[in-house]
Amino acid sequence: MRLLPYLGYIILILLVGSSHKLPTRQQAIVYTTLQPEQYDIFVLEENSTLPKRITNHQGMDYNASFSPDNKWLVYTSEHNGNTDLFALENGETDEKSIRLTTDKGADDQASFSPDGKQIVFMSTRSGNASIWIMPFHAASPSSKTELEAKPLTETKQYGEFNPVFSPDGEQLAFSSNQAATQRFKYKAAVDQVWPDWTDIYVADKNGKNIRQLTDTKAIYGSPCWNQNGTNLYYYKDRSDVSGKIGGIMVMDLARQKATFVTDTLSHAFSPAINSGNEVVYVQRDDSLTTRSHRRINQYFYLAKTDAKGTKKIILKTANINYYHPKINAQSQILLHGNGPIERMNKKSNGETFARPETIREVTVDNEKLLIGGVRGYTPTLTADGKEIISAEWINEFTPYEKSLGSSPIVTCDVNGKNYRPLFNSKNGFAWTPVITRDKKWIIFASGARFAGAEQKVDIWKVKYDGTAPVNLTGSIPGNNAFPDVSYDGKWIVFRGVRNENGKDNKEIFLMDSEGENVRQMTHTPETETMPAISPDGKWIAYVRQNPLIHSMNIYVQEINNPTDKGVPLDAVMDQYDMHPRFSPDGKWIVFVSNRAFMYDEWPLCGFNPQPYGEVFIKKIGSKQPPIQLTHDKWEDGMPFWGYYAK
Repeated sequence: MRLLPYLGYIILILLVGSSHKLPTRQQAIVYTTLQPEQYDIFVLEENSTLPKRITNHQGMDYNASFSPDNKWLVYTSEHNGNTDLFALENGETDEKSIRLTTDKGADDQASFSPDGKQIVFMSTRSGNASIWIMPFHAASPSSKTELEAKPLTETKQYGEFNPVFSPDGEQLAFSSNQAATQRFKYKAAVDQVWPDWTDIYVADKNGKNIRQLTDTKAIYGSPCWNQNGTNLYYYKDRSDVSGKIGGIMVMDLARQKATFVTDTLSHAFSPAINSGNEVVYVQRDDSLTTRSHRRINQYFYLAKTDAKGTKKIILKTANINYYHPKINAQSQILLHGNGPIERMNKKSNGETFARPETIREVTVDNEKLLIGGVRGYTPTLTADGKEIISAEWINEFTPYEKSLGSSPIVTCDVNGKNYRPLFNSKNGFAWTPVITRDKKWIIFASGARFAGAEQKVDIWKVKYDGTAPVNLTGSIPGNNAFPDVSYDGKWIVFRGVRNENGKDNKEIFLMDSEGENVRQMTHTPETETMPAISPDGKWIAYVRQNPLIHSMNIYVQEINNPTDKGVPLDAVMDQYDMHPRFSPDGKWIVFVSNRAFMYDEWPLCGFNPQPYGEVFIKKIGSKQPPIQLTHDKWEDGMPFWGYYAK
């Protein structure tokens, strides 16, 4: 199956720039993310050669739209640590921006009603991504305006994205993965349909009378009306990034007939129509784009063509990377693209590592909990709360990445400073590092990350200073990975392989810190993986795969009770819940899940393999549903729950 039980880069806790007065130690969660390095909003005169950047801070800004009178812009920003909507007068910069939404859910993809009095947008404030509408009063902002926001649709098992009004204001066009989700659940083996595929839909302005326009055989997205509302433009793309059929399409709504207006082998997205009825869009430059297993280095240029697709003109090359163009009557193009990263902490390959603005604080059981992020791979906090340790993750799939050598295990202060390598493995990629509480030993897996049961992967340990590496599972055959170490440093739980009747199966094992006294903890025909051990050393948590219902579920099991076969953490079993870790008091588990599913069309989430990954926590034994901690459209995962020390 294509859905992978692994989730990508790290978002770390950063206190730089925070105004919180903190105690000497505070609980904190680090987690992984494939969030882009930096997006800013640009305005481009259609015939100009120099885009003007209008946002200028370290937070992500994207998905901007013009008001019908061209006086206002509305856009999405994450610079407060959450995904919210902001407004800005056309011609101003973000120092004068006005915050429109404050809900802890994600608000994104806003566009205006034809009279400019309302905005319609995607929001997760009621659960999954749905279409919401609210008044637009940026000229006289009030905190009460957001209270008037209301849902036009409410989804439970899927998402709805990129809503846009028809020119007469009577209809809404949007994209949704409703049909693909239903077909994947019941007919995936026959249809080969994936739940991240979206279709184009049209509804009445009140969200009722929803009609599907496309065929659920590809990804269709970013609908755009022509000037008189008779045609819809949108893109078609396949989730395979290697060049299958795609491009910009137009549908005659009266005839329900669609044709391409670009070539049919393009990765082209986000069409917009100018006053001359020309189509402006972004297209990926495949001569520059590279792919690794977890990161696609993409390069997009800005282009336009006439309505029939007979004359293509490149407006801007891919030196900045442009996305989501919108056009006003003055032929200004509003879009987002790569912003500067000079002020950010960086890894050895120049990519950003630490981002202070991601700091957020939530309250759990009357205790303040910090969450936030870095871009590495598989995080852990030292017991004293002073360091983050992770695999750097330069990737080793493209020629450029291979030239940099193996990704080291690295450390930095919790503010992202003092970034330095600790150990370079000579035995394959070093990943999922955990460290003993006395900071003497780092335990990690070495070898391929996405390997079969029979492929050799081992658990190693190395001293904190990078010396004395020891292979703990050299004598144990198969794929041994995902280690976690007990608080006293005496025991290591890991995912290994059991061979029964000639068939290899992934199970959970326990061994001492010297690689001896190996015990098999699970004995089922299902795959079990991603284990964690509780602070008191009495319990393990792990993931069990259920291929019959396309799910992965977290189980909790007592270590010294041979009759305990594991109890599900949560009663909801048709989800992908992965990468569990215990809280410091052992009462909670933090994990990654697809429960919130997607917040945007898959190509607009950065082509990340699992853009539905969000971080949740759940109290062990509680009947209350898990609490969602992250709300964004980027791939988040691999959380760790520890302490931050001031």
